[in-house]
Amino acid sequence: MKLCIFSVLPSPYQRDLFRALAGRGDVTLRVFYAEEAAPDSPWPQGPPEPWEAVLPGVCAGRGNLRVKWNPHPPRPLPEERVVLNLDLPSLTTQRLMRTLPARRWIFWGERLRTQTVAWRKAASRMISAPLSRARGIVGVGERAAADYSGRFPGVPTASIPYHCDLSAFLALPTKNVPEDGVRFLFCGQMIRRKGIDLLARAFSRLVGDGHNVRLTLVGRDADWSGIAAGLEARVRGRIEVAGFQPPDALPRFFGKADVFVLPSRHEGWGVVVNQAIGAGLPVLCSEAVGAGELVRSRENGLLFKADDADALYDAMHEMVRLRAEIPRYGAASRALADDWTPQAGAEKWVRCLEAWI
Repeated sequence: MKLCIFSVLPSPYQRDLFRALAGRGDVTLRVFYAEEAAPDSPWPQGPPEPWEAVLPGVCAGRGNLRVKWNPHPPRPLPEERVVLNLDLPSLTTQRLMRTLPARRWIFWGERLRTQTVAWRKAASRMISAPLSRARGIVGVGERAAADYSGRFPGVPTASIPYHCDLSAFLALPTKNVPEDGVRFLFCGQMIRRKGIDLLARAFSRLVGDGHNVRLTLVGRDADWSGIAAGLEARVRGRIEVAGFQPPDALPRFFGKADVFVLPSRHEGWGVVVNQAIGAGLPVLCSEAVGAGELVRSRENGLLFKADDADALYDAMHEMVRLRAEIPRYGAASRALADDWTPQAGAEKWVRCLEAWI
């Protein structure tokens, strides 16, 4: 099978999957990235693999208003199966979706955000309209696949979430009952979309109620400084702010934690949940997190209502109350990890491509 993938950028987690695909004897792979790195994701970049390249291009703007353009993307070979794993609004994506032969390419993406403002709804429909030309749509998770199926009922859909290398997390010791309170871990950009303000409120309430809890925050400090300024000193004293960490440093923080928490208001997937189950942690995440499908309620974690600090508090309080159950919850998480290796993801992709094209 010859496979050509256009992807956003060489994130460590996507590269894990692509390496697994390239390592198969039945796949010949080419991967083209729209840009080398994103300014809000300063991942260290290793040397490029023989099968990957960054497309020449330009980028203007900043944050969510950035516009990327790659004027000369390579033409896929006639015998190659083509997967577009790109931002829908980008000019490069729009060009590829509108010029590649209909029914000869597959789109792979996270769940689209629900728009409530009229002009945003119209813009979303216009941007996503070319997906009707796809041979199929692969959603990043079951919720994304169901959403695309509803929007494009004539196009086949499937679910293949993100898969990444969990070996360093699986090597961590199994969890014991915490002896000195419960340490919660958040990992991700410290922005309001990921519910960092809700986490601050819920954690403050736990401390105010007299519970022996601590919180570690790993990720880029975007909104945290302003939020932290409003917290009581006794609350700030129980919070460790580790800042951005390279991927190979993350297992150390997961290994020190007792419970992982991700309270996002919107999260297309959330590969940190994959890492949490690999580390053998109970997982608390909002119902807006795509990777919440990895959480079996009251088996390896809890789901709670999104954008609701009280619901988040209840979930965190429940784990404090069930402190003796943390090893059992963690073992249930780790039991899921074998299905989320890059090799497992590569196998899902090969089966999907063979069925569709």
